[in-house]
Amino acid sequence: MGRAEIIEAILGSRAKIKVLALLCQNPYREYRMGDIVKHTGLTYKTVSKILKDLKAQGIIRMRRCGPAKIVAMNTTNPLAIRIIRLFQVKI
Repeated sequence: MGRAEIIEAILGSRAKIKVLALLCQNPYREYRMGDIVKHTGLTYKTVSKILKDLKAQGIIRMRRCGPAKIVAMNTTNPLAIRIIRLFQVKI
């Protein structure tokens, strides 16, 4: 079982992994939801569902700026910090 398969087994789906991988590249950066859709190649509906789940778990922070939803990793959440470290490990 490769790294991607192990991470998928832990985190759920490849789509969620794509979103988390993007957010963990720079955990302090804020992303507009549209940018996440663009960078991951996922649909808006899929990204929206993933972000809703991650927010419910406290892994991300989300706020509105006008009509846009702004998202970033919740760097105060211990689980989010572990996920950031997982994605930043060099193998």
